[in-house]
Amino acid sequence: MEPQNPKKILFIIRRPVEPALLALEALDMMLTASAFDQVITVLFLNRGIEQLRSKVDQPSRISKQLVSLNLYDIHHIYVDEHELSLQGLSVEDLTLTVKALNKDELRLLVNSQDHIINA
Repeated sequence: MEPQNPKKILFIIRRPVEPALLALEALDMMLTASAFDQVITVLFLNRGIEQLRSKVDQPSRISKQLVSLNLYDIHHIYVDEHELSLQGLSVEDLTLTVKALNKDELRLLVNSQDHIINA
């Protein structure tokens, strides 16, 4: 059996830390897809950026687990540059190393994916 070409899968995270169950399910899907050698990209938009805040009083279970993405070869992690600035944040304020993308870069990223999962 020939190995399949890996698919590029974009996970768009738009929800805040709560409800935690949805965030954990999205994380499980990312890790599972990565285990099957798919190319995983994660994009945090809108209130989903809250999951990356490092100065949260009580870090949620999901924010603690997000740091494990690197262990699963998930290195393509992005945030919406405009949304980040609207929340008064910079990439230095976040728990993960991310790249902030402008509107045109976001469009290119989305258009380059084989599959998109909104979580």
